[in-house]
Amino acid sequence: MKDNQTGAHLLQASNKDHLYPFHAFQTTLIPGPTWHKRLGHCGDKVLQRLRQNNFISLSSNFSHNCVSCKLGKSHRLPFHDVFHSCTAPLEIIHSDVWQSPVISNLGFKYYVSFIDDFSRYTWVYPMRRKSEVYTHFCNFQTLVENLFDRKIKVFQSDGGGEFDNIIFNNHFLKSGILFRKSCPDTPAQNGVAERKHRHLLELTRTMLIEASIPPTFWVDALYTATYIVNRLPTPLLNNFTPFEKLFNKPPDFNFLRVFGCACFPNFIAKSSNKLSPRSTRCVFIGYAPGYKGYRCLEPISGRVYISRDVLFHETDFPFSTLVSRTTSPPVTITDLPLSWSPSSTRSPPAQYVFSLPSANTSGSLQSTPHHTSPLTPQAFLRSSSSSGDLIPDDLSPSSSSSSSSSIPNDLTPFDHAATKTSPPSSLSPSTDNTTTPSNNSPSSTLPSLSPPPVVNIHPMRTRAKDGIFKPKTIFNLSVFSPPDDPTCFSQAQKFPVWRAAMADEFNALIANKTWDLVPWDSTKNVVACKWVYKTKFNSDGSVERHKARLVAQGFKQQAGVDFTETFSPVVKPTTVRLVLSVVVARGWCIRQLDVKNAFLHGHLTEEVFMRQPPGFIHPSFPHHVCRLKKALYGLKQAPRAWFHRFSGFLLSQGFSQSKSDSSMFVFRTQTHVVYILLYVDDILITGSSVVLVRSIIQSLSTQFAMKDLGDIHFFLGLQTKRTSKGLFLSQHKYISDLLRRFHLHTVKPIRTPLPSRTTLSLTDGELLTDATEYRSMVGALQYLILTRPDITYAVHLVSQFMHAPRTTHLLAVKRIYRYLQGTMDYGLWLQSNRDISLIVAYSDADWAGCPDSSRSTTGYAIFLGPNLISWRSKKQPTVSKSSTEAEYRAIAYTVQDTLFIRSLMAEMGLHISSPVQLHCDNVSASYLAVNPIQHDRSKHIKIDYHFVRERVAHGDLVVKYVPTQLQLADIFTKNLSS
Repeated sequence: MKDNQTGAHLLQASNKDHLYPFHAFQTTLIPGPTWHKRLGHCGDKVLQRLRQNNFISLSSNFSHNCVSCKLGKSHRLPFHDVFHSCTAPLEIIHSDVWQSPVISNLGFKYYVSFIDDFSRYTWVYPMRRKSEVYTHFCNFQTLVENLFDRKIKVFQSDGGGEFDNIIFNNHFLKSGILFRKSCPDTPAQNGVAERKHRHLLELTRTMLIEASIPPTFWVDALYTATYIVNRLPTPLLNNFTPFEKLFNKPPDFNFLRVFGCACFPNFIAKSSNKLSPRSTRCVFIGYAPGYKGYRCLEPISGRVYISRDVLFHETDFPFSTLVSRTTSPPVTITDLPLSWSPSSTRSPPAQYVFSLPSANTSGSLQSTPHHTSPLTPQAFLRSSSSSGDLIPDDLSPSSSSSSSSSIPNDLTPFDHAATKTSPPSSLSPSTDNTTTPSNNSPSSTLPSLSPPPVVNIHPMRTRAKDGIFKPKTIFNLSVFSPPDDPTCFSQAQKFPVWRAAMADEFNALIANKTWDLVPWDSTKNVVACKWVYKTKFNSDGSVERHKARLVAQGFKQQAGVDFTETFSPVVKPTTVRLVLSVVVARGWCIRQLDVKNAFLHGHLTEEVFMRQPPGFIHPSFPHHVCRLKKALYGLKQAPRAWFHRFSGFLLSQGFSQSKSDSSMFVFRTQTHVVYILLYVDDILITGSSVVLVRSIIQSLSTQFAMKDLGDIHFFLGLQTKRTSKGLFLSQHKYISDLLRRFHLHTVKPIRTPLPSRTTLSLTDGELLTDATEYRSMVGALQYLILTRPDITYAVHLVSQFMHAPRTTHLLAVKRIYRYLQGTMDYGLWLQSNRDISLIVAYSDADWAGCPDSSRSTTGYAIFLGPNLISWRSKKQPTVSKSSTEAEYRAIAYTVQDTLFIRSLMAEMGLHISSPVQLHCDNVSASYLAVNPIQHDRSKHIKIDYHFVRERVAHGDLVVKYVPTQLQLADIFTKNLSS
């Protein structure tokens, strides 16, 4: 075959059976991986579809293994359906923690949920900190294992630190529980708990919105949502409810009511007389756990009542009328769960203004006059509790007759933490800001009527009935909660006040020539530094200033390389109280001084290198380090260097340093005397001459940058108040800060630090999983003993278990804080009695009071004139074979302190000629202190305790017997009743 035009041969074939067969050439196929790359790494199905449509030539059995696709197209693998395979309760427990953006009215920020995989029954526990998860799990485990007589087999959660820690892992090992964790960033593996969170929060959020209740009540709504969810049919359980699946009986739905609706609990048992109101309008906030009753919130007082006899108005929501139209901003619900406008966060219900529902509200009476302006809470209370007509007629009874028999009849009040204070006498807005209703409003045609006066029919005769009234003083109160101090430089640099504070500190360091910048030497030890921030307060709690301090990380110093000696003394508390007693007795002035950057005045003798401060690195020498010339806070030798500099200057000016207390300095002339007490950088100066005191202050100011704070008012955390009758020392602010720090500011006060005849043992209770909080609470109480002798023995007792505290010990510590809650205003009173020439001491001891070691406790109190200046409670180092021996050892400890006081007073120029009078309530110990008797019961006592006899022989001490009921030191050896 050839082309007619060109004559070229195209095909050639041979005749075969009268046919001419042609053999076609095979088409060349491009490899599949090449097409895969040409098409931008498309999928296999796309390539096969192109081949089927004859767009490309491709092998039908093409398959490839592209590494680039695996790197560039990696995605999560699908989760396969998990079938409900558990056959009994507690086989698998799912758990997760949720954090609320709003802190509840009880201080809760988190909650942990536990879900039984078999029944999907859910338990929730609100928490203030994530560290409480372990405690709640232990309580939950004890509850369910005892309730169902089964053991938890598997525990499923995410890998959060609140679950995956040493304490939890050890507990699982001991309990034989298999701990399963979801992979990082894979919440679907903990899907049961995650989905349950969503369900609970959807109900919680919806109920709060429906009832117009502030999100601070989210815990109450969460409890209610959990109660409801456990009683809803679940498709996974073949439309059985979790309650029915777990307890094998159907739930009772007749008990349910609308969350947040108006309710009226019965107050018959609480009525003062037969004409008193028998109910008041409350808000239903859930079902009472442990009771077959309802929780009813009285919004004005914030009190929660638990009652079975409750009437409900399920279409009326009191909180919808609580928000004032004049003072409160509009409420906004954002997309965040349980979020609220900042102005209303944590606002107690008592700050809202009540207004009665409009005339067309369902359930209200048409004959009731409508108020055109909101009523005050007091008016609301009078109207809703005094007038029976205001209770709607369509109220349903609280429970069916079938379940009422198991409900307790008592009405139990609970103090609600949302508010503890009564509202002001009037919370209604001013007329200038009141919104005027339009003319076409139904309420605008009704006259505004004031509430009818309340007639007091009580038989008691009062001044008010006689027309005698006292003028009322109305205060404008406000609460200010300062923000927390920054913990690092990155936080502080965001605030102008802290940036300015750091700049002031840095400029002071430069002006003081604290360091020189030198090149970094790898052979030298270079310590780091950090900024420490502290808000300084006045004695009344107001902010004085913001202080930023550069602190060297002295824990990285090496002994013998960049430091040698570190000891530095501070003034003893007994010395402070002794000097203050002398001051009030003599009527002297006492001034308080504060040295600015005190440690910077100390000179270093060692070579110390430090990195440049964060935020203040020299731009020209960013890699240089600071070679310190002056002492800096944080260095191990800094306190010693500062004390050496300060004491050296005072000695050069004619002061003498006390040998009894190295931090007290005395300056004497022929007619006058001046005392200086030093506690790090805080100084007290007093003397018989005001002119001489001022002269010394001026001399000190020429050497050290210091601030004259005037008369003493707030020294070492002690609040002082001086009158013509004496000086009062207290630590009110310190106690208040401690109660808030440990979340105990809402606890109920108690009358004694510890119950009488209480003994604590090393083996009582269970070991605390984390002893940090216990040690912090007890350590903070140690400083409080400076002005509170009434808690000395209790603090001494709980301090013995710092190494291994247990649950009973923690309860004892919290009881001490409850006692402090009611005695914050207690303190130490120093009288201005001029007779300070007599030292009187009281000594006491229990016998074998310690249940673990059988050792005795020493207690003593020492008075200078009428003023208590020294006291102590201490366990004796050895076991006493008799009460006489224990009392005799206590006398020896007391004499040691009295000798210190006498020596200190001698150095102050206050010589006491009369002997110390020591009172002891043990006759045998009194005789043993006076008479050198060595018989079988006393010959084993160490010789060093017999120096008591020596003091008696020298006429420095007189030991007297005092009856036990007059023994003032008894409070330091045992718990006394109220």
